[in-house]
Formats: sequence, C-alpha cells, structure tokens
Amino acid sequence: MFWGQRKKLEKTNIGNILLRMGLITEEQLTEALRIKTGRSDLLGEILIATGAVTRSQLERALFKQKQFRGQAIDFVKESQVNLQLLESKTNEMASPLQELKATVNDFFVDIPKKK
Repeated sequence: MFWGQRKKLEKTNIGNILLRMGLITEEQLTEALRIKTGRSDLLGEILIATGAVTRSQLERALFKQKQFRGQAIDFVKESQVNLQLLESKTNEMASPLQELKATVNDFFVDIPKKK
C-alpha cells in the first residue's frame, strides 16, 4: 500500500471520524484510548460506556467509516489496474525500442570514419 493511501486509511479510524463529525473532543478520544490500552475492548464501545457518544452516533460514524474505506479500496484497485496497464504498455514498447536502437547502431557502424 502506498504511503498516502495508508495515511488516508489512518484518518478513517473511528476516533478520527467521530472527531471530524464533532461528536467527541480530543480529550474524550485521548481518555478512551488510555482506557483501551492493554484491553481488547473496541474503542466505540468504550466511548459509549463513558457517555461520550450514543450507540446511534457510533453507528452513524461506523457507516461513514465503511464508506470512506470502500472508496479507498476502490482507489487502490483502480491504481493496481492502471499500474498493470502501464506495465503492459511498457513491455509492448520494449521490443520496438530495441529494434530502433539496433537500427541506429547499425547506421553509425556503416558510416565511414574520417581519416
């Protein structure tokens, strides 16, 4: 995965989405992350338990997360197809370029040298 795509996916973690939606503060997120340390609880469940968000708000944020990540996955797939197409075109051009190089080399070999 490209660096920029990874950064985009990091921005789609549930904490960042809730922040961007204005549903939690930095302090609430920091506290929930502190509580989560060393625990297997989901961040959203911790935010509900601490009263930072309601289940309905979390579900809306999770829906947004799914949309964002779906778009990111579509972008990656499209990029992979474009890369394959570029590689294919590059391979198609390799043979004619090699032939052109051989022709140019032959041309210069046939030119008599000045004495």
